[in-house]
Amino acid sequence: MKSVKISALTLLICCGLPIASMGATGELLRDLPAPAANPTGLAFDGTFLWVADRLTDLLYAVNPVSGEVEKTLPAPGFVPLGLAWDGDHLWCLDGEQKRLHKVD
Repeated sequence: MKSVKISALTLLICCGLPIASMGATGELLRDLPAPAANPTGLAFDGTFLWVADRLTDLLYAVNPVSGEVEKTLPAPGFVPLGLAWDGDHLWCLDGEQKRLHKVD
């Protein structure tokens, strides 16, 4: 199973960890298993790490502390390639349709 590697800076930003818990540059603080075999996008909404997978056509909401999948959503297109969070909505880029979809 592939893993999503999270850097020290990502954990600081995503989880609000204190500066004292930051590791050295490039040091791996936590290794979370990917929720599916072909992750193609990653975004953080303040609560969950969202992972897009191109073979399952699902978007996974992953708890950044436990690594557990909290919920799934169907991808809005055929080939989800990237994810982004704008503060209000999750956005998913579809590689086949060449469209950017807003996910409520």
